[in-house]
Amino acid sequence: MKTQKKSCRLRIITSVIVLFFLCSLVRVDTSFAASSWSPTLLVNTEAFQIIDDSNDTADIKLRFGGSISEEVYWNRASALFQFTDDVHVEGNVTSSGTLIVSGTGSIKAETFKVNSDQSAGDTVLVFGSDTANETLKFLNLEDRFEFSDDLHATGNITASGGIVVNTASRIKANLTVSSTMSGAAVDTYNLNASKSATTGSILVSRTGSAPQWAQPMTSMVWFIDGALFVTATGAAVITMPFGLTVSTGSLRINVAPTGADVIANITRNGQSIYTTAPRIVANTKHSKNGTFAFTHLSGGTVVSVSIDQVGSTIAGSGLTIMLTGRRHY
Repeated sequence: MKTQKKSCRLRIITSVIVLFFLCSLVRVDTSFAASSWSPTLLVNTEAFQIIDDSNDTADIKLRFGGSISEEVYWNRASALFQFTDDVHVEGNVTSSGTLIVSGTGSIKAETFKVNSDQSAGDTVLVFGSDTANETLKFLNLEDRFEFSDDLHATGNITASGGIVVNTASRIKANLTVSSTMSGAAVDTYNLNASKSATTGSILVSRTGSAPQWAQPMTSMVWFIDGALFVTATGAAVITMPFGLTVSTGSLRINVAPTGADVIANITRNGQSIYTTAPRIVANTKHSKNGTFAFTHLSGGTVVSVSIDQVGSTIAGSGLTIMLTGRRHY
């Protein structure tokens, strides 16, 4: 009985020694084991081990998946971390450096804040150019937007406030003003009426109502003092300083003629402007209008007055001759 127990213990000890020896000869391939039964790696430490190798020129990589083969790696040449595919972050992305987007960017949110911390400085958007960069600024002190160069809008530009232009400007198309347009030199809202106004018209202001386009009227007056007598140059000869289209001509005398009418004529470059000259009938002081042969007196025309007839008993004295018409500009 004792011999049997001793033999059994010896077999057990021998089996344990053989099993330990066999295990020491077997090399477990951990990479094969990981790929065959997909274990989960738990790292229970506050500091992960350094990922590096003895090659100080190659990029240092973490690879995900054998078939998709996506990587996160340290790009030594560019000195930055690089992802081989898109990155989606469910929380905020905060950077203390500069954000550089090499491709076309898009913002899906309805609100995009610039200077969200509201610091007291100008907020600037810079647009690169092959010559000089241009900017769109929000000026903090002036509290307004400012472009560093010209602005062209394909559509309308609408402002709920005033539009201030600091330099000379021009309008290439029609300008419609539905209210008052005012300034140092202009205070009118009737400029559109100039389309139907007579050429050379001027804009005349009227108290309490809209200004009106009107013809610029003017008069030429000659006065012959003393008793009248027949003469070809009864008053001053003048050279017209501007063009005039004559509409009326009149005579008035202080001492009325008797025995015959007073007839006064006006000549242009030596030719009468009348087919029937105006006259003051005897014993009256006001004339009847004559009949014009032509009414246009150009600038530079020589104009003179002649007395063709006087009263036979009392010649008449103190004659005023007036031409009224539209001045040309």
